[in-house]
Formats: sequence, structure tokens, C-alpha cells
Amino acid sequence: MRVYTYFILPKICARTKTLKKILMFLLASFYVCIIFFQDVSAATIEAKSCSYFDVSNAVLSAQRGDTVTVPAGSCTWSNELTITKAIRLKGEGIDKTIITSKLPLASGFTGYWLINYKPSNPVTDKDVLFEITGFTLDAASRAGAISLRNESSTPVRKVRVHHNKIINAIGGDTTSQNYVNTILVEGTVWGVIDNNTITGIPHFDNYGYSSRDCGKSSWDYTTYTPGSADNMYYEDNTITRTTISPGATFHLFVSGGIGGRYCFRYNDITTLNDTYQNTFDMHGTQIGGTPESPTYRNRSTMGAEIYGNRITNTYSMSQPWGHRGGRLLAFFNYIINGSQNVRLNAYDEAAESWAPTNHKCPGLGYSACSSDGESQKQTKSYYWNNRKSSDNSILITNITKSSNWDKWGGNQLIENLSFWNHKSNFDGTAGMGCGTLEDRPKNCREGVGYWVTDQLCSKIPSGSYGREPTTPISGILYRCTSTNTWTAYYTPYTYPHPLREGGVEGISAPKGFKLLK
Repeated sequence: MRVYTYFILPKICARTKTLKKILMFLLASFYVCIIFFQDVSAATIEAKSCSYFDVSNAVLSAQRGDTVTVPAGSCTWSNELTITKAIRLKGEGIDKTIITSKLPLASGFTGYWLINYKPSNPVTDKDVLFEITGFTLDAASRAGAISLRNESSTPVRKVRVHHNKIINAIGGDTTSQNYVNTILVEGTVWGVIDNNTITGIPHFDNYGYSSRDCGKSSWDYTTYTPGSADNMYYEDNTITRTTISPGATFHLFVSGGIGGRYCFRYNDITTLNDTYQNTFDMHGTQIGGTPESPTYRNRSTMGAEIYGNRITNTYSMSQPWGHRGGRLLAFFNYIINGSQNVRLNAYDEAAESWAPTNHKCPGLGYSACSSDGESQKQTKSYYWNNRKSSDNSILITNITKSSNWDKWGGNQLIENLSFWNHKSNFDGTAGMGCGTLEDRPKNCREGVGYWVTDQLCSKIPSGSYGREPTTPISGILYRCTSTNTWTAYYTPYTYPHPLREGGVEGISAPKGFKLLK
């Protein structure tokens, strides 16, 4: 960094005769403006071809902050391209730079990805843009496309994956595909995945860190604040299930677990009619084995935001989400269902005490919460103005129970304690409401919510859902934090995501100095 210092001189009395007096005057006035200029020495490295050999050599030669360009062509890769530093990886464009997978098939808990970003030094990478754009990635129904992993308490905050095409995606469809992901986000990776077109059997996993300790590190060392920059945002993508998988009985498009988080907003999502659709899933506390001899102890998802999505389903039953743990804010999602049924589920498989953390839960005593006291259970979760096209009715989430969960202390969810459903006749005593500030009830019972907005709540306004909305959703969610006390709880994060505008925050004037004109 080069530092240039400019002294802006006030008028000096003509009778000042010595340099000493001038310097003393300058020190006394203390009007100094310091302007910093930082040289940016990022380079562009051109891969000779799209072959794995040429691209990997270009990536190895790149320094942090450099750009690696990959020319047009069609190439097959048998190895993962592993990237350990924040660079910009740019293809020539969709259907111009085409990479086809010949990676090994996933086996058990082991998966493979065409591009695998895993920073070796997150402290150095944390504020440097990592970017993947301009590719067609053919997963060939074998492996994943992109992996973004950072098993560190230091987040990498500037990750963007955009304007790519992923075809023949696979995952989340049958038991053998549960651990195959089209895009995997694991650990503290924040940023945006936008303007991609994805077809096949798309599946996106969003996990905390690390899978080795089943998310304990995430719950020990990170916290989750809805509406903050500390999340991975999926926006303005077109995601379509175009492949029928023989023997499949269900399909998960998006899942979170082991301390993960995600925000899905303003996407177009379409499924086929061969499987039971579970579009969004939030894993809760999960235990293997028996209570006498438990095996794995997966921690819950920390939180998710799901809003403004257009979901088209042609199967006899659609389940837009299964809420099993953590905080969920789901609103203004439009389900195009024809005559098909739509069901929203919340369910509780095991007590959180089976998956301990380093922090005690307020009022409960055992160690199973995050450092800010948030529970792994469904808490502070609100669902409002989600509607189906067939009759414009509000979708209400029901509690599903299983006798198999009793032995683990599950089946403990209670509406208006664990989560709150939208009520069109909201009076402040139960559920949550939606409307103008003037219509919000003055009296409220602790826990209820109210979405303050100038937009319609009797339907989902045209142009506020699906890819590239013309009128994005706006409002503030208030919680009743004590009797008759409304407190602002949540405001959606900036849309479009700031990284889409170049990833540079506005530069403020230096503090403690005065600019003289």
C-alpha cells in the first residue's frame, strides 16, 4: 500500500517571515487530509486450453486476487480442480467453455466435485473475491459440480458463483445419492450464488463445520442472525428437475444441517411428477444407534430464510419445506400446484441434549445451544403469506409425529411456541399477522409476529416472486418480545446481493479529519 499525505494550507498571513512560524501554524491548525491509494497488482493468467492440465497449471501459478481465464472448448476432467486461494475463475461463457465430469461415482459419505474451493488461509482470503463464472459444467450424473468449503471460524465473505450452466446434476434423490450435491457449501462461506441455470436432479447441501464433529464447531464458535451478510444467498437461479431416477421415492432440492445456514430467494424451481417433492429441508438434531449406545449426533441447522420463490410442482403431493430444527423465516413463496396437494411440515426427531455443544441453553441447564443462547430446536420461526396457485389459500404448517422419535425425546413441537403460522384474522394473541404498521394490533402476546409492509398480504403481488422480481419483497418482521411490546426482529438482506455489483463496499471519508474546500 502506498500512502500519500497532502497538506491543505489555509491562507497564511503575508507578514509570516519564517518557515518555523509556518510549521507552527500548521501544527496549531491541524487541518490535515490524508488520502490512501492502494496499488492493485492483480494479474490475469490465461489457461492454454480448457483441459484439466492447462487449467490446473494456470490456477497453481495464480496469486491471491488474480484472474484465471479459460478459453472456449469442450474438455473432460477426471480429477477435481482444487483451488486453495481466492481467485477469479472465468470461462468464455455458457455453452462456450464446457467441462464434462469423468470423476468417480460417489461412494458412501465420499463425494467429488469438478471445482473444489477450499482456502488454505481463510484469514488472508476472507475479504478477497472468489468467483466462478462463464462455464457449462456437465456433471454427467456422476458427481457434484462445485464445492465451497471453509472449516474455520474465520469466514470467507466474498464468494460468488454466477452465470453458469450445470447439466446432468445428481443428488438428494435416492439413498445412494444422499451425499452427492450439485453445489456443496460447508462451513463459514458467505456470498451469493446467482443467475445459474441448473438441470437434471439438482441438490444443494448447506452444512456447518465440520462434518467430522457433526456441526459442533459451528454451534460452538458461530452465531446466526437472520437478514445479515453472514450467509450464502441463492438468488435469481433457474433450477429444474428434468431427469427421472428409477426407484426414487423422494427428492430434496435444498437441505441444511450440522450447523449450516442458507437463504433461498427469488428462484424459479420446477420438479417432475415422478417423486415426492421436499423442496427445502432443515435437518434437526439427528441420532444414530440406540439411546443406550448412540452413534452419530448431528447438530441442527442454525437457520434459513426462504422467500419470493416460484415453485412449480406436478406431483400429487408437494412439500415446499420440512422444518426439523433451527430458525426458519419462510414468506411470499408462490406454489404453482394445479390440483395437486401442498403440505408444509414441522417435525422433531430428538431432544437437542443428545447433541451437546459448549454452551448451555437458557432455562434448560444442559449444553446444547449456541453461544448467544439460541436453541437447536425450532424457535423464533415464522411462516407467512405463502400461497398456492389453485385457490390462493395461505399454506399452514402442520406438526408431523412418529412413535420412533419418542425414545429420543422428540415429538415436542408446539405451535405458537416453536413456530407461528400466518393468520389472516390476526389479533395479537396467536400466530402472526401481515399488514401495515397502522393495522398492527397494539396488544400482543409474547412470541407472536407481525410483518409490517405496504405490499399486499391478501395475495403474493405480481412481480415480487420468481427470478429477477420487478418489485422485491419489502418489510420488517416484528416480534412481541414481552406482553404488548413489539420489537423489530428481521429485515431481508439487500437485494440484489452487493457482491453482484462488484463486491466493493462504499468507501467512507476518513474519520477524525476535515476536508477543506
